[in-house]
Amino acid sequence: MAFPNTVHGSEGQQYLNSSTKGMPYGQRMELEDGRVFRHFLNGTSDLVSGFMSQAMLADAAFDDKAVQANAAIGATTISLTNGATTLVKDELENGYVLFYTSGTPSTLLGAYSIEGNQIESAGTSTYEIYLEGDDGLFVAVTTSEKYSVIHNLYYKTVVWANNAAPTARPAGASVRIVTASYYGFLQTRGVCHILCDDGAALDPGDTLTGGAVNTATDGYQDNSGSSNDSDIEPIGVALNIGSIDDGAFAYLKIE
Repeated sequence: MAFPNTVHGSEGQQYLNSSTKGMPYGQRMELEDGRVFRHFLNGTSDLVSGFMSQAMLADAAFDDKAVQANAAIGATTISLTNGATTLVKDELENGYVLFYTSGTPSTLLGAYSIEGNQIESAGTSTYEIYLEGDDGLFVAVTTSEKYSVIHNLYYKTVVWANNAAPTARPAGASVRIVTASYYGFLQTRGVCHILCDDGAALDPGDTLTGGAVNTATDGYQDNSGSSNDSDIEPIGVALNIGSIDDGAFAYLKIE
C-alpha cells in the first residue's frame, strides 16, 4: 500500500499504541501546528513518555559481507551472504542496502531501499532481499563485491540511555507509554515534552542533548554541560525553564 511522503494527521493520532503495523517504518506524519512524528516499531521494553529513542544497534552480521550471486542491471532480487544473525521474514523492510567493491579505496555501486527479505533462520547462511520499485540495480554486482545493510531507523528502536552517549542516531521523543513490540509515533520536530536531567535545570534557548553530560542519570539537558558535545547530536532547543528532575518543553530539531 502506497503512502504520501507526509501524512497529515490531527491532534490525538500521535498517541497510537497498536500491535498492528499500519504504515511503513518511518512514515512521516505532520499535525496542523507543524509538529512532526515518525511511525515506529518499539523494541522489547515499554517506552516511557518524555524519553528519547534511538535506532537499533548496528549489527556486524550485516556489514561488509559478500554478495552471494551475480545480479544484473535491473535485478530486484539479490542473493546475499549473511553473518551469524538470523532474519525473520521482511524485517529489513524499509531498510537500506549498499553495494561496493572490495578495493582500496572502495568504489560505491549504489544504495537502495529494501522492500522485503527472505527468512533466514540458520545464521551464517544466504538469503534474498527484494529492492523497492521496478527499476532494480542501475549497476550490476558480482560475487567479488561486498554489501552492507541497515534496518530502517524506526524498526525496533530502543531508549537512548540518558546517562550514556548514544550508540545510534536519535530517532525521536516518546509522547506516551508505548508497549514493548508495539507500533506508535516518535516525535522528531516541533514543541515536545521531555524529562529534565537531575543534575541541572534547562535554560530557554539552550541547545539540548542527551547522555554523557555532567553527572546525568535522568533526562536531558543543555549541551553546554557536555565534555564531548561535538560527538553528540543535538536534539533541539529548550523552550522554558525546566526544573531539575521535572518535565519541560523543547523544540525538537531531529529533522
